[in-house]
Amino acid sequence: MKRFLFLAAALMMTNAAFAQENNEGDKVEISPAMQTLEMAGNLVQYGYDNYSATALAQAVELYNSVTVKLENIKKTSEGGEDTPKDQRINLDVNALLADARNFADGDEVTLAYIDKVEDATNASNATLGRYDGPSETEECVLSNSIDTYRVLFRGREDAGVLVVGDGDTDLDLYIYDENGNLVDSDTDSTDVCVCSWRPYETSYYTIKIRNWGNVRNYYTMYIP
Repeated sequence: MKRFLFLAAALMMTNAAFAQENNEGDKVEISPAMQTLEMAGNLVQYGYDNYSATALAQAVELYNSVTVKLENIKKTSEGGEDTPKDQRINLDVNALLADARNFADGDEVTLAYIDKVEDATNASNATLGRYDGPSETEECVLSNSIDTYRVLFRGREDAGVLVVGDGDTDLDLYIYDENGNLVDSDTDSTDVCVCSWRPYETSYYTIKIRNWGNVRNYYTMYIP
């Protein structure tokens, strides 16, 4: 347990206090809620890669600490092919806890921790950003394709988008303003992507999620 908590702390330090500079010149720090959700996504992928019950349970604990509402924001898709596959990673908290129990393999200490996490699901942490409030969208981007969303954000408040994929392909995230200018992007080689900026005024922004892989990617998009 101590070794795992050290890993979690290392992940938090890696993802925590850094700022991003957008094309408008603003320095915007990633919010605590975004840091928490990003860390949870990394722990989910670590948990499935290493069959770690504790990692999955702690990811659920982190998810439960941030209040979001599940909704389906309308999207459009460009290109890609329908390439079905088994969903290796599941980001639903109930499925995560069920898989954590399987990975625990009867270990009483781990199962007790999972029980504790399951009982503590009502914590909340209100955050700002999207005009209509925090949201969580579960979607699937086809192979070699782009999903596009148009979302209204409040002016003069920190805004952010986090995408957590299923670990099978590289996803990139791009944010554009109403004039088509690139505001921020995350183009590393993973499928955990985060962008953060501060709109000067309330306006719509375009969110693009690109899948570079040859199979579809099931992802969750958070807009806290």
